[in-house]
Amino acid sequence: MELNSVQPTDMELAHTISSSSSTRSSTPVMSNCERLQIANSEIRKFTILHANVSHAIEAAAPYAQDDDSDLADMYSRQHYLE
Repeated sequence: MELNSVQPTDMELAHTISSSSSTRSSTPVMSNCERLQIANSEIRKFTILHANVSHAIEAAAPYAQDDDSDLADMYSRQHYLE
């Protein structure tokens, strides 16, 4: 005996409901001005980081030993930020 049901299954109902009324928010779209502000903020942040590392090297270099790993790390950070 074959059952032909006209009523949709639970899975079909769930798919229909989820696709028609999504509560998911869309991806935010940033304006060029907002992107520029973020870029300027990042540039300012890295400029400050570079200046701080440079000042730390200048302060520590006269008192550091030749094989000081902390000073070598600061030099590599400075090179990375340039």
